[in-house]
Amino acid sequence: MDEILSKHKKLFVGVFIAMAIPALWQVYYVIFAMRATGHTFLLSEYGMLTIGLVMLSLCVGIFLICTNFKREIIWIIAVFLLGISFIRVMPGLSAPDEPSHYVSAYYLSNQLMMIQPDDEAGKVNIRKEDVALEDVNEERKKSDYAYVEDTEVFGQIPTEKNYYEVRNWNKLHDADPGMTTSAHIRVVTTPFVYLPQATGITIGRLFNTSALTMLNLGKIFNLLVFCILVYFAVRIMPFGKSIMMASVLLPMTVNLAASMSYDAMLIGCAYVFIAEILYLAYGADRAEWKDIVILAIILAVMSPCKIVYSLIVFLFLIVPREKFKSTGMYAAAWAILIVAAIGASAVVNAGVISYYASSSTGNVPWAGEPGFTVSYVLHHPLESARVIYDTLMYQGDYYHQTMIGAYLGNVNEALDVPYFVIMILTAGLVMLPLSASEQDRQLKGRDKLIILIVGLVISGLLLGSMMIAWTPLTSPVILGVQGRYFLPLLPAALLLLRNRKLALTKDVDNYVIFFMVCCNAFALYRLYSMICLYIPG
Repeated sequence: MDEILSKHKKLFVGVFIAMAIPALWQVYYVIFAMRATGHTFLLSEYGMLTIGLVMLSLCVGIFLICTNFKREIIWIIAVFLLGISFIRVMPGLSAPDEPSHYVSAYYLSNQLMMIQPDDEAGKVNIRKEDVALEDVNEERKKSDYAYVEDTEVFGQIPTEKNYYEVRNWNKLHDADPGMTTSAHIRVVTTPFVYLPQATGITIGRLFNTSALTMLNLGKIFNLLVFCILVYFAVRIMPFGKSIMMASVLLPMTVNLAASMSYDAMLIGCAYVFIAEILYLAYGADRAEWKDIVILAIILAVMSPCKIVYSLIVFLFLIVPREKFKSTGMYAAAWAILIVAAIGASAVVNAGVISYYASSSTGNVPWAGEPGFTVSYVLHHPLESARVIYDTLMYQGDYYHQTMIGAYLGNVNEALDVPYFVIMILTAGLVMLPLSASEQDRQLKGRDKLIILIVGLVISGLLLGSMMIAWTPLTSPVILGVQGRYFLPLLPAALLLLRNRKLALTKDVDNYVIFFMVCCNAFALYRLYSMICLYIPG
């Protein structure tokens, strides 16, 4: 190891300098915030965060490049620690739709504790002290917890004040006894996607922790389950393991995994499904019933979250018929998977499907204008096609950047990863399928075509669903679509780049993963310094 470490000494020193210089430069922003607010802890916290992230990056690089330690374990430890850092840098309910995800997990926590989950009006029952998470200024407390409009959700727009509140939560918010109801509407979907978060919330409530600690436990359990799913996905993959891991090591992916969002479960399940399909097609001698059961469970969990993802079941076409003991088993496997995917989505989302399928007039609530409907699209195909075309032309860069790491938090334009970092991460994603280590086993042309068609259909339906549900007729492009919606398909899409005609001559996997960890670390301590500049008032 010493010899290899000495050989790469210049690399690690260079990376250290490249990470240290911007970290030192950004100290200016933290000092400015510290002087403006008098919060001296900002500088020490920033210093500890920066040193920890730089050391984490260098340790990952040393273990990946200079040792034979199992890469899967190094990767998952890195993801978990980066996720914990995201929880600290972006506290509270900052992720997309996170207040709704939070109360949905709380609803399930009530059921786990055998407590009435909601009241007659469908409002989720919560502890009075937990109201501070969705009303950090305690406006409801002043009116005996009556409903108050436009309360400030803790962390939804991250500011320097949130860091002060984290350090002084118990002093700022009294632990009132008793129960009340949440002002936020829960997401009606399969409860399994909220089980990790609900487990953390339940543990916090059983030990009578503060609202903030309870919330963080929910996030940590969500992150932990995500890491476990990804670990098994990487282990199952017969090839392309680095491609799978790179998809996880995007700032957007880690940010979602370290939140209360069900996207963590959705993405993790999708990656396990893709890995299991490739294992059956290229790694297993025979398909067993346990493999079918695993696939069915995954589909039943993930499909109801977003109906269009249920079509990922058709990746099963990749698995050759010859892998099954009989034609009957093959047909039964198809039946089980379709019932699990389509059936689960139909049962959970029956009302939504019926509404959009039968509606001839639509109104977009947020815009207060008429919107697209299925009937309108069918009767105006050329106009609808123009909107889709213009969306791809004008929104493509937005989808790309928001898939990698732009507009983190609740689609906050100020909380982005710098463009040059996005391009480095993108280059890493492209390089991995072309790495020399990825050339031994290739996808068959037929399988690439199946992946391409399934991916295009799901992507098209994602656009179509938001066209009907979220886009007013006056809009020239489809609104509401974010790059994170394409993350479940990313590893399969990257596998399409594998080929023998255009490939690198060296194995770059460990180096790419190392640099991706460094990019995440840089993004995190930069985010901390930028949030420090947002000083309310």
